[in-house]
Parts: sequence; C-alpha cells; structure tokens
Amino acid sequence: MGEMFEGYEKLPKDTIKLFLDAKQTCAVAESCTGGLISHLLTQIPGSSKVFMGSLVAYSNDFKIKLLKVSPDTIARHSTESPQVTKEMAINMRLMTGAHVACATNGIAGPGPGHNLAIPIGQVFIALSSEHTVECHQFQFFGRREEIKLKASLQAITLLNDYVKNIHVK
Repeated sequence: MGEMFEGYEKLPKDTIKLFLDAKQTCAVAESCTGGLISHLLTQIPGSSKVFMGSLVAYSNDFKIKLLKVSPDTIARHSTESPQVTKEMAINMRLMTGAHVACATNGIAGPGPGHNLAIPIGQVFIALSSEHTVECHQFQFFGRREEIKLKASLQAITLLNDYVKNIHVK
C-alpha cells in the first residue's frame, strides 16, 4: 500500500485496547470493504474478547436475507445509501448483541453495471449503539485497494471515537 499507510496497524491495536478497557463489544457489517475491517481488528491479540464477529454482505440478496435490510429501503434509496448503511449497522448490532456495530457501504472501484451517478470512492459508514445511529459520508481517492483500506481505517477510527466517548460520559 506504500508509505502513505505505514504505521496504520497502531489504530486497530489502540481501538481493541480501548474496547477491552471499556468492557464494550463491537461487530461489523461490511460491503465495499470486503472484510478488511474485520481482518485488521482480528490481527490484534485479545480481539476475540471484544470483537463479536462480522458479515460481508456484498450483494443485495445477502443484505436482505442475512442483514434483514428492507428491499423497500434499497428500492427507494439505492444500495449505496445512508439509509441502507444504517439498517446494516442496526441489524448487525441486534443480531450479535454487540454494544456497537459498524457498517460500510459504497463504491470501492468500477465494475460492470456501475451506477455512474455514484462516484467511485464514495463510502457510507454507519455506527449503531443502543442509544443512537449515525451515518457519515466520505469521498476517498485512489486505486480500489487504497479506497478499501482508507474506508476500513476510517471505520475503525469511528469505532475508536465511539469507545473513547464512553469514558467521557
């Protein structure tokens, strides 16, 4: 991935430590990141104490069947939308019982049938906890693997910020 990403391993390690210290758990529903968030988090020893699991729901069928995303939401807002991403995060949290769940959804790179109305690198990242659900939109640039890594690191950053805020309350 080049010099731009040197040292990125520290973020997942710090995040897992924060979750351990806070006695909180997390889970991830991934689409455009293809399991990379889960990979980065589970590289950390002790992550099994706080990381409940993940689901890579790349197709609409998986989003509907496994994550229980409403087909109506997809039809009204498109697959790559904040509404679908929020449903992914909410349903992943409910399915796993995690304190917080993160979901990623967007376009990491061009492919057959790419909707040109959605720019390459547009990614939605949602977090769902017992008290709130939020969704952020990002525009990343680079090759497909760079976009996936940038989106994954941003999702871990949001998880990190979430668990840091628990200590503040």
